[in-house]
Amino acid sequence: MVQVTASNLPWSFNPVASASGVFLGTLTGVKVKIVGSDNCHATLAGPAGAGASLSATYTNSTATLTLGSTGSTTNLSVQTTDVNCDPTLFNVGDVFKLSASYKISPPLPTS
Repeated sequence: MVQVTASNLPWSFNPVASASGVFLGTLTGVKVKIVGSDNCHATLAGPAGAGASLSATYTNSTATLTLGSTGSTTNLSVQTTDVNCDPTLFNVGDVFKLSASYKISPPLPTS
């Protein structure tokens, strides 16, 4: 089990295109902290510890933001780990991909 905690909030969704109420865009400013069941602590962010950018889609009809869909991109990488982290699983510099769907409340304005 891994606990993922968002940091550097609020993140920003920057839509660049829409097709039938599905907005393609980029989620920016992303930083997260993870803690594993083995007590491994790691931080994830963009280059040089800045907020990362992740491809995302926002579906207007369901108010759902989706990360990690097919063809998505990210510059989120491991910035720090501690001695409890297994180096055969990940290391500083490894690229990380988040895959998740989030219900946004209140819904994002799309006009």
